[in-house]
Amino acid sequence: MATTFLALLLTQVDKILLSRLLSLESFGYYTLAATVAAAITLLITPITQAFYPRLTELVARNNTQELIQTYHRSAQLVTALAAPGAFMLIFFG
Repeated sequence: MATTFLALLLTQVDKILLSRLLSLESFGYYTLAATVAAAITLLITPITQAFYPRLTELVARNNTQELIQTYHRSAQLVTALAAPGAFMLIFFG
């Protein structure tokens, strides 16, 4: 329960503070940007969950060479999926 409360507090405290400090219009833009950024994370989560067991297995077997290759492959896939959305937000934000 404490972990859930702390996670809730850490993920929502910025919105609580900013809702008091910013105008409604500015806060709306902030909330929209945060929602779009969270959507990018939703694309990446299944990939990381799919690769995690394999990476764990390679660490347990001390297979460093294949671990490096698998890690780089997964990092490239995550980058290929996240970069277009991230760049769009950065340059057209």
